[in-house]
Amino acid sequence: MDWSYNTIWFDQIESSKFKHVKDAGLSFIIENNSEIQYLVAQKYRPKSKDLSEMQSLENLVYLNLIQSNIESLKGIGKFRNLKRLELNYCLKLSSELGIDDLADSLEILYIEQSKKLSLGTNIEKLKKLRVLCFNDCGPIESLEFIRDLPKLIDVRFVNTNILDGNLNPAISHPTLKNCGYLNKRHYNIDCEEMKVILANKNTRTEKTYVNKGEYRTFKYEEI
Repeated sequence: MDWSYNTIWFDQIESSKFKHVKDAGLSFIIENNSEIQYLVAQKYRPKSKDLSEMQSLENLVYLNLIQSNIESLKGIGKFRNLKRLELNYCLKLSSELGIDDLADSLEILYIEQSKKLSLGTNIEKLKKLRVLCFNDCGPIESLEFIRDLPKLIDVRFVNTNILDGNLNPAISHPTLKNCGYLNKRHYNIDCEEMKVILANKNTRTEKTYVNKGEYRTFKYEEI
């Protein structure tokens, strides 16, 4: 799997390496678990409300939890080869505790519809992270933390509020190619403007951006 692309084509994965567990209860047993690399688990609801009870899968590179009752990511370190983690509609998730245990492996992190979760300092330890999607989640104080993610190429925070409104860290980040979000009144750069800036920032020359008849000129070396 080429992790430079966001889409995973499950129909192209060998059946022995992919498992989709539906209506997962407090625990589940997976046969031939040594071969599984891709796991999708729906409604995984352990008593611990974290991942400490989940079966260890040594070769797992992709994990997608849907509608789980977990409140933290404690125990996720057992998946030491995990490259991509997706958490969808984990409505009770309120702590990123444990995510830093994936500092040596995680490249892509998707979190959607976890309104109780706000990113803390643990995320800054994911030095290999290339893609971060934090959509429909709790507010983020500032975007400054992405400066500590040296390999980041794509960050998205659709329907997630950046409280200080300062999106300049996205512009000055040396490797960032995409920054996706919806416009808010207090943001200092609108989304269409951001696309133009990121598309041209490597030229380090003056660029003019036109928005509804208004012109703005940027000197990239001054940003």
